[in-house]
Amino acid sequence: GVVTIGGRTATVDAEHGVTISINGEVLEEGRLPGQPRNIRPRNSAVYQYRALPPEVAFSWEAVPRIDRYRFRLARDQAMSDIVVDERIGSRRFEYGGLQDGTYYWQVSAMDGFMEGPAAGPHTVRLIRDAVPPALQLQAAQLIEGEGTVVVRGRTDPGASVYIQGEAIATAAGNFEQQLSIDPGTTLIVVEAVDRAGNVAYESQIINTNITINGGGK
Repeated sequence: GVVTIGGRTATVDAEHGVTISINGEVLEEGRLPGQPRNIRPRNSAVYQYRALPPEVAFSWEAVPRIDRYRFRLARDQAMSDIVVDERIGSRRFEYGGLQDGTYYWQVSAMDGFMEGPAAGPHTVRLIRDAVPPALQLQAAQLIEGEGTVVVRGRTDPGASVYIQGEAIATAAGNFEQQLSIDPGTTLIVVEAVDRAGNVAYESQIINTNITINGGGK
């Protein structure tokens, strides 16, 4: 490209930049900075929250010989409805004011006034979820003579399950766990917690002779 300002002409080679004053004086010129790599969060990342939006940490790998970046966050892919447009001196930017919705972001390296090619736009989506996960608990099976019961049930895939306060493994939302119980009456409490922090629970009362379904959600 060729730029003429104030009667002076400057040639701009591919992947190069030039900064020219209003009277045509060349202030700086050289190769444009490279594109930031290893972007985090990954494109199409989803954050779920129950009440308060989470703080989203954006980061990227350093561009050689660069210590300044331009970070932009927008509500549209064209990057015209801007939420954030800042020049920063680090490889990380944290923002906690995003409400429910989809956002687009990109980052580019800065060398003086010269700005390299942007990485992005990438999307990040925030979903407000205030609905507890589904939780279905089967009648616990008492193993006679062993002092144990088998607790089985199902919840939403991805939800964490706790029995008597202890985390247990799940498989596509299904769970099964053996518990040791003392003679007499035992209250078994099962909790399911989804990624947004919503909680559902069910309980059962177990004794050595009979199982009574009960509890609530």
